[in-house]
Amino acid sequence: MYKILFTSALSPELKLVKSLIKETHNKSKIDFFVSEMWNYKTIFNLTKLFVEKEYDFVVNVWVCGFVKVAEAFQVSRIINISNNKELIVPTHFEFLKLESIACSEKIVYSKDELLWEDYVDMESYGFEFVCDKFKIPRIILKVPYDEIWSLETKNRNQDKLTEKISCIDFEKLVNDIIVFLDCYKKWNNDFSVYYSHYKFSFSEKLIFEKLYNRYTTLVWVDFDSFFEQNKTLSKKEFLKRLSDIN
Repeated sequence: MYKILFTSALSPELKLVKSLIKETHNKSKIDFFVSEMWNYKTIFNLTKLFVEKEYDFVVNVWVCGFVKVAEAFQVSRIINISNNKELIVPTHFEFLKLESIACSEKIVYSKDELLWEDYVDMESYGFEFVCDKFKIPRIILKVPYDEIWSLETKNRNQDKLTEKISCIDFEKLVNDIIVFLDCYKKWNNDFSVYYSHYKFSFSEKLIFEKLYNRYTTLVWVDFDSFFEQNKTLSKKEFLKRLSDIN
């Protein structure tokens, strides 16, 4: 049975999510966890949890600020506007429209504080950072709620929040996660072909897996085709070519 974790920064959102999900399915057991706001709290709390418990898949779902009104979306790229660092979120499957998001260490009150992003939150960078370190498959779903120049964070309309979060089909999401996890073991086994060909060291395997996730997120083309076209390269050249994909 798969263990799936749903996380939100605050308990009101997580209670809404919990009310929309069956906690036990035929092939999964679902837990819920409040990670708290701000990247550093998210990093600390998730790290502590993942040291104690193992999960097959993690879902982060929470509200975000927006420049333009939009429906819920799936995060594929995160820009930390506090240090200008970027993270690419592996797209294990496309559940909602893919979007980029800015992540801040402080509340953003003006769209002028953003570069080109239309959305901003304060936890997605920390969530992706920890899940990447623990090598846990994940998905980040955001619900645009607060217009960033008139934030309602302290006085949220519960009916409005319920309506927006309820638009996400969580039962379908859980089923899609199960389908993915059924294939995930096969994917990991398939990696042995690449490992065997290049005789990757342990550290090189970690580098390769990160580049593989980045490739499948950005390119959306069968990786086997890329491998066949480039497998005559040396190990160093192959990893370099894979890292140059954008």
